[in-house]
Amino acid sequence: LSGGKGIDGMKPLSASFAVKPPDPYAFKSTFKRALARGADAMGSFLFQSPGETVDWSRVKNIAVLRLDHLGDVLLSFPALKALRLGAPQARIDLIVGPWGKEAAELVGLADRVLVFDAPWFSRPPRGGFGAATRGLTDLLRAGGYDASIDFRGDLRHAWASRQAGIPARIGQILTGGKFLLTHPVLYDPNLHEVEQNLNLLRQAGLDPGTVPNWPVFKLSEEDAQEA
Repeated sequence: LSGGKGIDGMKPLSASFAVKPPDPYAFKSTFKRALARGADAMGSFLFQSPGETVDWSRVKNIAVLRLDHLGDVLLSFPALKALRLGAPQARIDLIVGPWGKEAAELVGLADRVLVFDAPWFSRPPRGGFGAATRGLTDLLRAGGYDASIDFRGDLRHAWASRQAGIPARIGQILTGGKFLLTHPVLYDPNLHEVEQNLNLLRQAGLDPGTVPNWPVFKLSEEDAQEA
């Protein structure tokens, strides 16, 4: 455990990776980092129109993308709780991969849990990225969202959110695509992933307050019997 106070009065969780990368991008390859940096610089100059500060009290429909693996889904629940408290009037749709559906339903924080099978998170990864990205775009467009939050920070998610016409697009820039977001946020490698997700909300103008930094599940009588 690192020193100091955490978000709930406890010591914060230790960092996932102690070594800070040389720039905001997660690629190990120097060439890929340079390519992402150059694409973002050009894209930001040509296309990006930074969004205004999000008034979370007026947001009506939010899409939260957590398409990666089960552990990532679990570690995003405290931030989902903070979002629920910070925007109580909003409908929140949590979009997960097939492996995250049951856990997302058990935590009971989203109004709807939607499933999208992103081939880039399958093990091993499958092809068909182009068709899958169009499918994600269609899903987001059908939801009529006025804000999207991507805790993963994936270029394909940012592209789909922009193509879907979502006005406020918030996400990490780990794989590039800064110019596709209205509110790009910076990944802090010194934070545990739970606090990382909460920090994303802070950077987007939503104070997460003091929520527990662990997931809390709502088990039904049937769940208890099955266990």
